[in-house]
Amino acid sequence: FDGKIAMFYGGVQATEKGARSGVLCQTMHVYLDKPISFKDGQKDNQNAKIDRLIFDKNVYIDDTKVDEKGQFVHRTIVQGRELINFDGGRTRLIGPGEVKNLAKGTAEQSLLPPSGVKTPAAKMEWKLTHVKFRTSMHSNTADGNKKATFYGDNEGVEVFHFPTIKIEETMNPDRPKLDELYLRCSILEVEGRQTGERTTHIMIARGNVTFRTDKYLGYADIVKFDETNDIVIFEGINGNNVRLY
Repeated sequence: FDGKIAMFYGGVQATEKGARSGVLCQTMHVYLDKPISFKDGQKDNQNAKIDRLIFDKNVYIDDTKVDEKGQFVHRTIVQGRELINFDGGRTRLIGPGEVKNLAKGTAEQSLLPPSGVKTPAAKMEWKLTHVKFRTSMHSNTADGNKKATFYGDNEGVEVFHFPTIKIEETMNPDRPKLDELYLRCSILEVEGRQTGERTTHIMIARGNVTFRTDKYLGYADIVKFDETNDIVIFEGINGNNVRLY
């Protein structure tokens, strides 16, 4: 510790006081917004805050949220090569890596219903959203919003979205089952919205997008999926065709 930077090496395990979250990594650097001293007589009124955290090598983060009654709300697991957490909610995760989020979502997903057809209120069930990426992830949780952008370049970004109660569960991307969704693209934007006990996602996939469910197979330049109303929108740009089977 040099007064402004604290450096931890070798099998680091850190937990957040008063929360059900923690991180494992090989190296952790904690940057303060101003220098402090541990000398006698210099401990009071220093009021230094953490400016940013850097986790390096084999980063594994497990974050679980519960409500005021102690009931499980959602769980998120993040893995990557290096993670930088800035003050104010900005985060950069260097890949290859993956993010898993287990939360309640709608029990059905389909394309836009026919005009004039009223759909009943959606039933809720636990769903896992699992994103794998090669390059990096940039996220921001400022003002209570949760937004993340994943970059895969030529290697691609993969999304697995399916009902389960186990965060370790997997799905077959080649043969999705009922209510399972597989998506592959170059860049993925995800926004999570919390409404009561329900977490819904808006996903925008860009660049060589492949979309697959148990009923549909699609290719487009841009695919937008809004879990709030279960609408999927396909877009072709620069004269390219959208293909849907």
